[in-house]
Amino acid sequence: MPSVSERVWSMPVRLMEVVALVGVGWMFVCQVYTVGQANHQPNPASVEWQQWLDRLLQYWQREANRTVKLYAQFEATRKFHNFGGVVKSYQGQGKFMRLPDGSYGFLIELQEKGQAERYERYLCTGTHFYMFRPEEKTIYFHTLPPRKPGEVPDQGPMSFLLGISADEAKKRYQMAITRQDEWYTYVEIRPNFPKDQVDFVYARLAVLNKPTSVIPQYYPRQIYWVEPQKVEVTWDILRLVQNEAATQVERRDFAAPQIPAGWQLKPIQQPQGQLAPPG
Repeated sequence: MPSVSERVWSMPVRLMEVVALVGVGWMFVCQVYTVGQANHQPNPASVEWQQWLDRLLQYWQREANRTVKLYAQFEATRKFHNFGGVVKSYQGQGKFMRLPDGSYGFLIELQEKGQAERYERYLCTGTHFYMFRPEEKTIYFHTLPPRKPGEVPDQGPMSFLLGISADEAKKRYQMAITRQDEWYTYVEIRPNFPKDQVDFVYARLAVLNKPTSVIPQYYPRQIYWVEPQKVEVTWDILRLVQNEAATQVERRDFAAPQIPAGWQLKPIQQPQGQLAPPG
């Protein structure tokens, strides 16, 4: 299986970014699509759709700050092509919160299905990133580089939804609306530069055109991406709650962890010659 240095920056931090603010721009979808356009196959290169993407990116740029906290329940799979196509399945939850000092907290907990003793926990306190490895009784940590107040993470498949400018997003990513059916609108994303290609080589977002009882309209129902190490990751969102009083997210969720008895705390070792880990 992948080493710690290969695993540590894979799904959790980047996909919490995805879940955190991915829905804010999709209220704009209702201004563009109607049910009568189901199964429409847009031409990503057309002037019409480029203009739509421009407006959508500008909308995201304006609305990104609307989310203060978010809670999601999901099921996930990882397919390891470098290890004979092994597929692992998980169930879990994710939390996001804009902290009082302007930084961001993320918490992701994954339980491998059928393996009660096998779980993963990833925590970002705003200043540090922690990865719990129960099979090693070890918590690995990494000190995050300082950010300006309110500065959002700018790496990962959906970082352009977290507040970077529309112009910057268009420079860094190739984005296209590729398909729509009655229920979903599909957006594909490919990074242009090595800085982002170390995180993912391809991503696809399926957004609900209609509300369900557990996910609001224009929020993600599925998030899929491919990592450079030939790992395919899929998140199926089962429930998504944003900013409501009932959102199960509190400040204490992002406090530095207590070290369990018998566990140890270790810094994440960077590969020789590598200045910083991928995002």
